[in-house]
Amino acid sequence: METAPVVEEIHGARAPTPPQPRLPAECPVEHWLALLGHRWSALILWHLAAAPLRHGELARRLPGVSAKVLGERLAELAAARLVQRHDDQAGGAHALYGLSEAGQRLKRVLDQLEAWSASLDSTPPPRLDRLLLEC
Repeated sequence: METAPVVEEIHGARAPTPPQPRLPAECPVEHWLALLGHRWSALILWHLAAAPLRHGELARRLPGVSAKVLGERLAELAAARLVQRHDDQAGGAHALYGLSEAGQRLKRVLDQLEAWSASLDSTPPPRLDRLLLEC
């Protein structure tokens, strides 16, 4: 078992070197979990998996999300090629958002997450302040 390198001694005890963050290219799972872990992102994908929706329709299904944050998340998910924006013929004032092909493939993962969560008891888990992934 490897031990962390020693940075300095504090009161006779050795302090381990804190873990260094990895670049997303070093761990693609960490990259995607960070994207999906943004507030509202996974729920946006969940609702769009059922059917394409307009911004306002999506906002009604996600009480508590501001129009600004919803727009930011949709833009992030579109930049990640998980969501596609389809402008209407009137110039885009009523754009429709839906899952891209990659988003459709992610839907299978969300379905598995739903099945897994349904198999657990209804008690919410304790809050995890930090999760380190090892790829």
